[in-house]
Amino acid sequence: MHISDVDIVKKYYHLAYVDKDHIQTNPLNWVEEELGNQEELKVLDFGCGDGRHREMINKAGGNWVGVDLLSSPEVDETREVSGFRVAYDGSRLPFKDKSFDIIFSCQALEHVHNLQTIFRELARVCKIGGKFIGSTSHLEPYHSNSFWSITPYGLEKIMEETGFRLERISAGVDCFSLICARIFPYLLPKYLLSILNKIIWSSRGSPLNRIINLYGRLKKIDPKTLECIKLLFSGHIVFQAVRI
Repeated sequence: MHISDVDIVKKYYHLAYVDKDHIQTNPLNWVEEELGNQEELKVLDFGCGDGRHREMINKAGGNWVGVDLLSSPEVDETREVSGFRVAYDGSRLPFKDKSFDIIFSCQALEHVHNLQTIFRELARVCKIGGKFIGSTSHLEPYHSNSFWSITPYGLEKIMEETGFRLERISAGVDCFSLICARIFPYLLPKYLLSILNKIIWSSRGSPLNRIINLYGRLKKIDPKTLECIKLLFSGHIVFQAVRI
């Protein structure tokens, strides 16, 4: 491995998340973990779209509140859930200071134009000691009016500057799978696309992450090092931070 590639392994080794038989991380599992420790925590689902996480969070014992733009490709397609979410103007969140125990954001931050402003707003409405859990694009191609691809280093820095401290980080779906998912609709018939999507979004993990895991077991590579290697090629990164 080239020395420049080792930087992310060394830098995020202490924050890398590992678990038994771990291949890749779903941020909802971390939200459930937090909700399992306490009762009736108030959760802000930032960029909630169609409200798909509402039922799971409420069933896990949380008190779900969704917020999203007045208009976006996802919001415009799901007007029927408007009663379950709050609209905001893209800059100022319509909530009082320290309103939420957990901020959750699943694949929304790459669609935010003014990241510094929004991170400060999320810090404002999060209680001190509260958690910020979610995922965002790292090496994912352009999609649905996305602005950014955020590196682990970039994410950590913007958190430090806005009142959060990164606690743990992990790889989501790998970048090559996401690139294939973007290219193949132009090249393959629908029945093959369906098969491809099942492989990419398998609950067992995306293909490259599974290959890295297999190689790591054969070579007996330390699990934390293996997770950092996955971060080098992750399409999505999963994170947890604390409000300080």
